[in-house]
Amino acid sequence: KDPLVLENARLDPGRWRFAVLSDTHLVSTDPEGIETQLTRRALRQIRAERPAFAVVAGDLVDVAQPGEFEFAKRVLAEELGSPPPFPVHVVPGNHERDPQSTGTLDNFRAAGLGPTRTTFDHRGVRFVLLDSSTGRLRTADFSQLVDLERLLEEAVDDPAVEQVVLIAHHPVDDPLPTKNSQLGDRLEAALIERWLTEFQERSGKRA
Repeated sequence: KDPLVLENARLDPGRWRFAVLSDTHLVSTDPEGIETQLTRRALRQIRAERPAFAVVAGDLVDVAQPGEFEFAKRVLAEELGSPPPFPVHVVPGNHERDPQSTGTLDNFRAAGLGPTRTTFDHRGVRFVLLDSSTGRLRTADFSQLVDLERLLEEAVDDPAVEQVVLIAHHPVDDPLPTKNSQLGDRLEAALIERWLTEFQERSGKRA
């Protein structure tokens, strides 16, 4: 158990918070379907919590077609506001890759949902949002691994960085028996875990 994890409890009023939403799988042909209803409810809950920012961590849509992205943007705008009262960062999951164009992120990019990966600091925490839309970080964008290693190295001695948070659609390990949702390259997953562990040990900071 990590002391940073609360189960069925609330943060102290003075703590800042951010929201993470994933796997909404919105479908424009079923605008009142269960996926849309659950997404709208989650977005209303997020807005009510007044987070510093929100991250949509992949699979916002079920099929990566232009009309689906426009529908998803409409749902986000209707529930969060346009513009929303806080930044919303969207990173791609495997469903953001268009199967009709040899698996590219072209439609995701054209929809203007933001960069496929980004890094920003908030109140002493460095957030690194990565693209795992192929199920692997290196095949989605190899340069992001190079950048991640550099960012961790820089953060070791940077007094402005107190913690690092890494977010991607695929976790390094899926706790379910099927293991369907984890990074597909197990050597890559081990490398990420090693880098984060070494960062913690060298810096005394959390990852």
